[in-house]
Amino acid sequence: MDAKKNHFSLGSNLGFVLRGVAKYGRSAYALFALNALAASLLPFVAVLLPKVLVQGLEGGAELRTLLLYTLGFVLAGMLLSGLSKLVYSLADFKLVYVRMDMYRDLCQKIMDVDYAHIEDPHYQDRVNLGNEAFGGNSVGVEGTMHLLFDNIPVLLSLVGMAALLSFLHPAVVALLVVNGLVILWLNLRARQREAGLQAPLATVRRQTEYLGNSSQDFAFGKDVRLYGVKEYLMQKFDAVLDARDRLERRIKAAQLPRILTEGGFTLLREGVVYGYLIYLILQGRMALSDFAMYFAAVASFSQGLQTLLGSLTQLLVELRKVDEVHAIMVEPMEDQGDVEPPKDGPIGIELEHVSFAYPGGKTVLHDLNLCIKPGEKLAIVGLNGAGKTTLVKLLTRLYEPTQGRILLNGKPAAQMPKQAYFRLFSAVFQEIKVFAFTLAENIAMLPKRELDMERVRRAAVLAGIDKKAQSLPEGYDSLMLKFLDLHGVELSGGENQRLALARALYKDGPILVLDEPTAALDPLAEYDMYQRLAQMTEGKTSIFISHRLSSPRFCDRILLLEEGRVVEEGSHEELLRRGGKYAELFNVQAQYYKEDARNAG
Repeated sequence: MDAKKNHFSLGSNLGFVLRGVAKYGRSAYALFALNALAASLLPFVAVLLPKVLVQGLEGGAELRTLLLYTLGFVLAGMLLSGLSKLVYSLADFKLVYVRMDMYRDLCQKIMDVDYAHIEDPHYQDRVNLGNEAFGGNSVGVEGTMHLLFDNIPVLLSLVGMAALLSFLHPAVVALLVVNGLVILWLNLRARQREAGLQAPLATVRRQTEYLGNSSQDFAFGKDVRLYGVKEYLMQKFDAVLDARDRLERRIKAAQLPRILTEGGFTLLREGVVYGYLIYLILQGRMALSDFAMYFAAVASFSQGLQTLLGSLTQLLVELRKVDEVHAIMVEPMEDQGDVEPPKDGPIGIELEHVSFAYPGGKTVLHDLNLCIKPGEKLAIVGLNGAGKTTLVKLLTRLYEPTQGRILLNGKPAAQMPKQAYFRLFSAVFQEIKVFAFTLAENIAMLPKRELDMERVRRAAVLAGIDKKAQSLPEGYDSLMLKFLDLHGVELSGGENQRLALARALYKDGPILVLDEPTAALDPLAEYDMYQRLAQMTEGKTSIFISHRLSSPRFCDRILLLEEGRVVEEGSHEELLRRGGKYAELFNVQAQYYKEDARNAG
């Protein structure tokens, strides 16, 4: 696979990180500036001390004088080191908070992006790459901050050392710099080869994470044990780990030539420079004290240059990780409509020549023309795979039509701000998600201090979840799930559906959409639920999705969807009288229910 093309230049990504520091930890700049001053002076203590001591010995200085010199330099070093460590620890603390605040921004942005992105595996890989940029103190966003701020004192020290070594000979500085640049070039070449493997590596990491979660998530526990799927999961796990191992080996192979060549150039550099110093001392052209100083300066410069160039190479790697975060954060939001959504009264919905196809897939809905009257109760039925859930996602604008348009009270839905549009809908979907909130907060989808408790209870009673709430130790304040509390409550499938229905009733949007809201209930309980829904939804435009044809008979109109097309339309009685596909499916299901009832008796 080719290397992933960066969205932004490295300088732009660096600016993105620095803006984050300015936004969430501005005082870190002053702290790192103070650290840079103290830490950049520290190497000169180690370089000048040998010169002073040797010079003192050559000049016949007393032991006491030499000890005082040593003590002075040691105290200076301790002072600079202590100051550097103190301010660095304070600045480092700030950077952790900067990283977490920027990660919070990423999470918020992902919750705001178009829903279709969330289901896209390519976008999921991008999010995984973005999350890697917040994976620790030394990677991505915080890694960039450390690599930048930590190396400012190294750079300042190098400039000072270069000025000192230029008195020895300008060619020495040139040799050290050129040698370092060659090593930098080798590092960049190796990193470039590695960058081409990051995208497939992100995919493999996502697969590894899924398989790991599947093996540990108790939601899969029953199936894993009863169906003996452990061995099959482990086979898949091994295959993914093998693929990951091959990618990691390719990354290591890309590094090997660089490591070997870098070692050779380092030996060449050290040999030439130290050889020149020894030559000068043997020729009597350099004092022993100067030899000691330059010897230490060369060692300090070489080490500093190696640190700086290594950090620069790593900085480029971390900035590439930041690139995906930067790209996600600056992507424009798709909520720029200027048409005011309807506010009061029942809402009518029209679909004009609406078609939909998933990216790279076949068309799921074909040229639908549909008018839902204000306040009408419409049932959309059909077998699994007919396109019912996709239609719901189009109506709620989680997806946008590939062709055609949707109108609310005659106004184009696509031109309405999405957040305002979403507020119109109370929806229950097939895949019900319970949050690690309290039961009341799960119903209201608001923090406790903001919700209306009477309204919560009223919705719970209507949805049939109130008795369950009363049976819990903390009532409506009981925490759901065990992620945040070991004593969290796990509801049954039917109870989860009633909770989701209570959530929709609490919101009380003018359009009610229920996608298989009773799939976990038995037919009699489902029938009872729909009868109550018929009373609850008076005055609302209501859309009921089901593959069971017996339940939504109370609806004003029923559409039978098949392979993404409306094949029949009418009331329950009208469709039975026609004796078409609907009647055929209804009679088959009715026979099944009769047999089931006889067997139960």
